[in-house]
Amino acid sequence: MDPTLILTTAVVFWGVVLGGGIYTVRRFLRAYERRAGNEPELAALRARVAALEESLESVHGSLERLDASQEFTTKLLGARAGGGERTS
Repeated sequence: MDPTLILTTAVVFWGVVLGGGIYTVRRFLRAYERRAGNEPELAALRARVAALEESLESVHGSLERLDASQEFTTKLLGARAGGGERTS
């Protein structure tokens, strides 16, 4: 084989391998920097999610109280209606 062809092939091969590696490392570093730069935004979003969860828990508690009072009212009205029919 021709030494020039072998040398050219080796240079192209290593150029592609190193170029691809450098490209991959640059992409990784850019993604890492982007993620690190968003920490204040992520902290704000986490705080908003915590506030929403707290509000949801509060609404859930209110719904449970409303459900219990509705059941009580239904039983009370049912007993009244049933009691009124027995006396007539």
